[in-house]
Amino acid sequence: MRRQHPDFLDTNPDEVKGERLFEGDILLTPTQRRSLNERKGIAHPYYRWRDGSDGLPLVPYTFGDRSVDRVAVREGLEHWMEHTCITFQRATTTRTPHLRFIKGGGCYSYVGRMGQWRGQPVSIGTNCNVWEHLLHGSLKSVAVRLHFLCQALGFDLFSGDLLIMLNIEPWESSPTTINTDWLPTAKSQSPEVELGIVVHEVGHAIGFVHEQSRPDRDGYIKIINSNVIPNRLSNFNKYSNAAINNMDVPYDYSSVMHYGPKGFTVNGKTTISTHNPLAQGMIGRRVRNLHGLSHRDKLLANKMYNCIGKYGNYGFLNF
Repeated sequence: MRRQHPDFLDTNPDEVKGERLFEGDILLTPTQRRSLNERKGIAHPYYRWRDGSDGLPLVPYTFGDRSVDRVAVREGLEHWMEHTCITFQRATTTRTPHLRFIKGGGCYSYVGRMGQWRGQPVSIGTNCNVWEHLLHGSLKSVAVRLHFLCQALGFDLFSGDLLIMLNIEPWESSPTTINTDWLPTAKSQSPEVELGIVVHEVGHAIGFVHEQSRPDRDGYIKIINSNVIPNRLSNFNKYSNAAINNMDVPYDYSSVMHYGPKGFTVNGKTTISTHNPLAQGMIGRRVRNLHGLSHRDKLLANKMYNCIGKYGNYGFLNF
């Protein structure tokens, strides 16, 4: 039984204000882009958020426009606060670094604290929700909308030209059976945006990179380059050991920061294959539902911001 799962990364814009999105949803400063080209670190402590008056890391935020889904944003921030020592608080001034939530043309964020006085954008915008861009969103073409609608209905697509040749056959006896294993498992207060998407973008904003870009990823997954859109192959580059610090947290198939199995597919086939076949169904699921952070996501954040030990372990074991 072969199923296809729409992913907001596949409908994100290629560029934001003339700058190409790195790995599909990451904004980079010129300094960070140079650091990546030189194989140096972008996860330097400079990019972490500072402590507030209570000694806990504080991330001020504002809403940059009225159209952003504030309910979804607040749910995502509350999820982070429930499971880490990081505090997200409405900014009392815009003269200090803060997150500025907007409804842009997709979902994207910088990695870590940028020090921008006007606020660094975190977009929870158009095409972020699977059903929204299936039924109402403005996609790049009618053919792409049809492509994803067929996926949602559970049809298997021809492995050739997806936008022109569609060899459709049902994956179960009924052609109208809907594949719902990628839909939220519970009702969110927000009718538009899944919790996992907000949690994912906020993860970037506090300093998280994509899980499948870790230096040790080859011991856990295989990137199938022949199935990747040719001009998106760079989205699957991996960082050097000098570039990021994983805080000794093991690789996490279930991380909310992990790409799905068919991210940036050119032919509807798998682009990321897990060495452990039992883990294949785990990757990318949390960003598409209401599960939010995995155990190791929480552990990494709490270690990154020195929560463990100094402020208690937040109910975690160190593994």
